[in-house]
Amino acid sequence: MKTAMIGVTASNLLRIPALWVVVVLVLVVGSVMCLRRWPQLWFRPVWWLNYFYCRLMFRLRVEGAVPADLTGPAILVANHTSGADPPLVSAALKRRISFVVAQEIYTVPGVHWFCDIVGCIPVARTGRDLPALREAMRRLENGGIVGIFPGGGIRHGDLLAEVKPGVALLALKTGAPVLPVYIHGSPVCKNIYLALFCPARVTVSFGEPLRFETAEGKPLRERPEEIAETIRVAINELARSFGTSKS
Repeated sequence: MKTAMIGVTASNLLRIPALWVVVVLVLVVGSVMCLRRWPQLWFRPVWWLNYFYCRLMFRLRVEGAVPADLTGPAILVANHTSGADPPLVSAALKRRISFVVAQEIYTVPGVHWFCDIVGCIPVARTGRDLPALREAMRRLENGGIVGIFPGGGIRHGDLLAEVKPGVALLALKTGAPVLPVYIHGSPVCKNIYLALFCPARVTVSFGEPLRFETAEGKPLRERPEEIAETIRVAINELARSFGTSKS
């Protein structure tokens, strides 16, 4: 009799649909709690999923080698023509990138979940978000990579017309090298989220890191503009390697 009861307990209970529902709910709730408490634990599996998705959907190809010594802090700057650009750059680099994203995008359900995993930094579009600047500096001081689209949002065209001086100021304040990146062939859609589902052939090209020493004897208000122009030229040089010339 005891043997029969053990057999029922061990083999038949898991066949009860209600028990499966409870098990699934426990796993889902536990996963969500872990995600909220330790979102960084999900980064590696999500990175691999994103990498294979970008390879299949966007035929992702990477040009230029990221220097082997780039293991510390860095400011990654890239052109921005599509809503698919952040996942594409993330797939091209095997390190966690803390992208600076607009506050209104950061709070979108689903997008917020992904932003927490990759460690995005929400910023107000006013251009005077000091908490966001401090958080970016903290990430760099801790050896991380901060990703910025310095054109100030999605801009269509092959060449960058301008680079906002904020990225230059961040480089000056932290001493972190600036890594120029050009994204060629990103899908362009009217809706930034639909771009994630538009097949394309995309190449992510990395340039040589730019290192800026703190200026001595020059007013700080002039120095960021000069650095911003150097960054703009570096990204546009990568663009011209694809034969592009439209601004």
